Amino acid sequence: MVFTILNMSDDENKGDLAILETTVWLILKKYQDATINLINVDYSEQEILTKKRFKYISSLPVNHLGSFFPGTCYRKKGLLFAVTYGIVNSILSFWSLLVVFLLRDDASILLPKRVKNSFHAIKSADLIILKGGSYIYSFGRIRDLIFLYRILLSFFISIMLNKKIIVLGHSIGPAVGQLSKLLIRYCLNKSIKIVTREELSYKFVVEKLKIDKDKIELLPDMAFWHKKDDMDISKKSKKEIEHILDSEGITSYELSRLNIGVTVRDWHFPLQKENSKKLFYNYLDSLTRVLNRLANDYQANIFIIPHVLSDLPTGEKIVQRISKACRLYLLKGDYSTSILRRLYGAMDFLIATRIHSAIFAFSVDTPVVAIAYEIPKGFGIVGMIEGSNYVIDIAKINEDILWNVVNSICIQKEKMRKMISDKIESINKEIEINFDRLIQYSLNYNL
Repeated sequence: MVFTILNMSDDENKGDLAILETTVWLILKKYQDATINLINVDYSEQEILTKKRFKYISSLPVNHLGSFFPGTCYRKKGLLFAVTYGIVNSILSFWSLLVVFLLRDDASILLPKRVKNSFHAIKSADLIILKGGSYIYSFGRIRDLIFLYRILLSFFISIMLNKKIIVLGHSIGPAVGQLSKLLIRYCLNKSIKIVTREELSYKFVVEKLKIDKDKIELLPDMAFWHKKDDMDISKKSKKEIEHILDSEGITSYELSRLNIGVTVRDWHFPLQKENSKKLFYNYLDSLTRVLNRLANDYQANIFIIPHVLSDLPTGEKIVQRISKACRLYLLKGDYSTSILRRLYGAMDFLIATRIHSAIFAFSVDTPVVAIAYEIPKGFGIVGMIEGSNYVIDIAKINEDILWNVVNSICIQKEKMRKMISDKIESINKEIEINFDRLIQYSLNYNL
């Protein structure tokens, strides 16, 4: 049995990495002898072989193959080089589409050498899995349409080769503009099943894209699930956490205090472009003031944890703003998904801007205050565990709103931990049972 998974990038985004890990583990749990191919969306095959961005992906039992339209732009080599590289990739991608459209299974003879292996991975697949995450959207800008085209390119090729396709575990939308809606609707209609990971995306696909309900299902984010024998992460592992903190050079902490984890990110507010800078600094200032209050009122330790390494500059902005008396520690390591779960599990609760950091925290029974930057992901995913009262729109955040939610969790965190534990156990069973059912249904489907 051959499975080909579409749309992975690199190790940096640990949420995407966790979705990939779960997809691979659940496939192999059912189909032990399966061959699993993985087609990257951002990097060419040569870049995959030479760049040091795939430590965790390379540990998985997958054949990691290059993109039909690499997205890396070599910004350090200058704007002219980046633009030229993008134009060349665009032309080659259009050529690949044309050749596959005309020659179908025999297209390999005229395809660029760098995409032949990826083409064969699609051609040989018994099932194509469009891996979940938040990829299928457009805010209507030119760069959004280019991104959407790149995301759907391997999907188009799969359609031309008449492959069985399942869209598994997605947040979908928004789709601003008729062209983006047309592209998204066309591809989704060609899949066997569309599995959204929260209610808002389900409604968007049904009500805005007008796709038949019978094709659509709702299943929690794949990153909730983790291997039971991987670790006992429902309990605090103080020695391991102390070892991690020591390796970061953090020594003046007391884990017996209230421990609060924080994930942050840069955000450009695409729906409020005229006020984007003001809104971003309002987010930083609101968060900083609340962290100061937590340190003062609860004598808490504050740990800013880099769910994605590119979040470090935003974490450093918080450090620059925070009171010197605050026990705030900025971690800087590139940690695996399992270590991140353990770190979040050692926290009494997490203030999460990265939504997958919230999912990781929930998976180890840790309460979360979510700051939602993409509404379907934030309100939909976190809302299904704790309810929407614990989700704050990043564009509407202020000190009082955030403090009220944080203070509520401080008061009832143990009660919430028990509630989360019960829900996560149910969600993990739901994911495992329905994953098997959906894969089997798709494999047996007659096109």
